[in-house]
Amino acid sequence: MTTTTRKLSNKRKWGYSFGIFADTMGYSMFYSFFFTFLTSVVGVNAAVAGTISSIGILWDGITDPVVGYLADQKPHRRRKLIFWTSFPYAISVVLTFVAVDFGSVGNAVYYTLCALSFWLFYTTVCVPYYSSVPELTKDYDEQTEVRSFSAWINSFANLITLSCPMLLVNFFGTWTHNTGAGWTLTAALFAVIIIAAATICSFTLKGAEKEQPEAQEKAVEKKSLGTICVDLIKTFIKVLSLKQVLILFTAILFCNIYRGFTSTGFTTFMIYGMGWGEANISLCYAIMMASWLIYFPVLNLACKKWDRKACLIGGALITFAGRTAIGFLPFATTTAGCYINVFLSNFLQCSYLALIFALPYDLAELYEFKNNGAQAASTIQSIPLMAQKIGSALGALVWGIALDSFGFDGTAAVQTAAATDGHATVMLSPYYTPEMTIDQMQDPKVNYQTDAWIDPGCAQNPAAYGSFPRFLRLGREKTDMRLEDVVHKMTGKTARRFDLRHRGFLKNGYYADITVFDPENVRETATAKDPSGKPEGIKKVFVNGQLVVDEGKVKDVKAGMTI
Repeated sequence: MTTTTRKLSNKRKWGYSFGIFADTMGYSMFYSFFFTFLTSVVGVNAAVAGTISSIGILWDGITDPVVGYLADQKPHRRRKLIFWTSFPYAISVVLTFVAVDFGSVGNAVYYTLCALSFWLFYTTVCVPYYSSVPELTKDYDEQTEVRSFSAWINSFANLITLSCPMLLVNFFGTWTHNTGAGWTLTAALFAVIIIAAATICSFTLKGAEKEQPEAQEKAVEKKSLGTICVDLIKTFIKVLSLKQVLILFTAILFCNIYRGFTSTGFTTFMIYGMGWGEANISLCYAIMMASWLIYFPVLNLACKKWDRKACLIGGALITFAGRTAIGFLPFATTTAGCYINVFLSNFLQCSYLALIFALPYDLAELYEFKNNGAQAASTIQSIPLMAQKIGSALGALVWGIALDSFGFDGTAAVQTAAATDGHATVMLSPYYTPEMTIDQMQDPKVNYQTDAWIDPGCAQNPAAYGSFPRFLRLGREKTDMRLEDVVHKMTGKTARRFDLRHRGFLKNGYYADITVFDPENVRETATAKDPSGKPEGIKKVFVNGQLVVDEGKVKDVKAGMTI
């Protein structure tokens, strides 16, 4: 353990720590929202979406040691690598959240390429970033303090990345009348922050680099590609020959299988499992980040009294005890219980983020001691990053396969019970009579609605296809109601009741949600024996101004947006 009297300046500490925004803005966006974007906006199958995420993350794990080795050859180039590769990194973030329609195979290829490029350039920014701390200071306590401070700043980055996207997507989606464009503009905003953070960090590191001797640098430049590959493998084997490195790799691998599973599925769980909207989701992520702001200073103080390993193990035990206790409380599955669970479970997350990337600094010194002063800080730093990506990829893959096996359909407005809970759909006996329906539909206070959904994987409720055409037919055949009154009860009256702004009426400036039908022939055909029978008499359907049904044929257009 090396100590020194040098004191790291606040300017350098703040500048370096701000660079964490370049990491988090892309990383959290991908982990928390990419799966939801693919399944719910683009319409990619859940298993395919999980596979795409896993391929990209595994690719990142492969490139980590390669980038780490190259960064070790010219340590003084690390800050330049951070700066220049932040531009393609930011561009890849935007392209990853562009909603395309190249067909199922074309979409899979496009988003796989996006994931590969995203993680490649993420690595070229983040491996040099994390391995630069020993060049800022060789003091053990200062290294821990810098990482803890960076992790604390990371709380604000995560607060923005996790709590704001759903609100921003809704804002931009409403502005452009296109949910896909809302995601793209949100990603573009984050891309600007990535470039700004990388630029500030890069200029802060200027002068702090520890250059290798010029002769050694020239020797590196003269090496052939084959020689470089052989040296890379030799260095990697040397690093892995340290028992402490293997232990660290294994611990991070299993930790991130769990983190990858929960991070990939958390947003999906909140939307479909808890039934939350943007406000609840954003509040939950805000609570998560608030817990980080509390925990990180506590961890920093604990590390001054105990070593990093003890604090990391302590964080895991505290989190396990807290989550276990919450599970036995009666409100565990309520909204409040979920908030409390998130707050408590983040102590381990904070311990992990604050300390796991500081442990390789000690291993870098051990490697240097055992290899006659040879430098491998970036290569060693790449080991936990590689384990993190492999574990996360496996977690994401398991999540996608699990959802697909339960029949999850991200394009459906409502998921089946099997998709959200792993249970079967329950069909109830009729709880009304035709006379009740005709009587109540004429009441001035009544609106028209249905709680049925399209459920191709289970027993279909005929009301999903037949409810509103049935109201139109009954209004025509069984009542004296005017057609405009029947229509109003299922459009404008409902929109006003639930405060759906700029919907429900044919007005200038309103969203063009329009159904063109034959008033004399519109009727339902769905029955208990044929619950998926399509209605007759509906000519065209427009959603947000885009034609989605034309003469009974459903077009491959995803024009809906979150309300």
